[in-house]
Amino acid sequence: MPLQIITLENKQPWEIVPYVFDFSKWVQSTDPISACAFGIYVYPGNPVSPTLIPTMVYATDFGDTWISCDVGSGTDTEATYVIRARATTTAGRRFEQEGIFEVAEI
Repeated sequence: MPLQIITLENKQPWEIVPYVFDFSKWVQSTDPISACAFGIYVYPGNPVSPTLIPTMVYATDFGDTWISCDVGSGTDTEATYVIRARATTTAGRRFEQEGIFEVAEI
């Protein structure tokens, strides 16, 4: 399955906003999500490179088929940011999506 990339709404530098990722297309009700993880990096880049920005990740949450991450900070018009969302189910299946957003003072 190819990595799904979605466009998220932009945010302002001061805001802390929730970004929600829906995995219901792949996650079955009998095997719900049991854990989640997030990484944010500047695009273009690689989520395992030194450009990873862990300080932008605030609170995380998940339900049976979705995960969410509250994202804050960011530099006004610096670049495009990518958030990589990873979900693990109770049976150990793993899925990931990426969301692209920008930080801009309006």
